Amino acid sequence: MGMHYRLLILYQILYRLYHNGKVLNKTIYIMHRQIAISEGVFMIEREEIFNYVKGKFYTEPDYPWLKYPDHAVLRHEGGGKWYGLIMNVPRIKLGLTGKGSVEILNLKCDPELKSILRDQEGILPAYHMNKEHWITIVLNSSFPKEEINNLIDLSYDLTK
Repeated sequence: MGMHYRLLILYQILYRLYHNGKVLNKTIYIMHRQIAISEGVFMIEREEIFNYVKGKFYTEPDYPWLKYPDHAVLRHEGGGKWYGLIMNVPRIKLGLTGKGSVEILNLKCDPELKSILRDQEGILPAYHMNKEHWITIVLNSSFPKEEINNLIDLSYDLTK
C-alpha cells in the first residue's frame, strides 16, 4: 500500500474522530509517524547520505583512520574542512539503552537551532565534538530524512 493511500485512509479516520470530538494531537502525530516509518520516510542510511552529498556538494567520503575504517569524514572540496562525520559508536557511549552499536552523523549546527532540536528523538549532544556548535543524529532514529538533508546543508554552509 503506497504512502499516499495510507495517508488518505488516516485522514479519513481522523476526520471522523475529529467530528466525534475524540481526536488528540498526540494520537494524530503517532499515527502519522508510524505510517511514515513503515514507508521509509524516516531512518536514513549512510549510503543515502553519501549519495546526497555527492550529488549536491561533489563530496566523496574520506576514511582517514586505519583504526576506525567505518568512520567517514565529509569534507569541503579544496580546503578539506569537515562538515560531517559518520561513525559507528557503541550505544552505551551515547547514553542510549540496549546493546551493540549505532550509526551516527555529526553535523555543525547553529546554537539557537541546536537548542530547539535537542528535544527531538534521534538528536543528541555532539559525540567527540564541540557540544555548543555540533549535534549528533542517530541514523536509525525516526528523525526525518528531509530534515537530516537540511541540517547537512546548514553544516556545509556553516563550515565554509
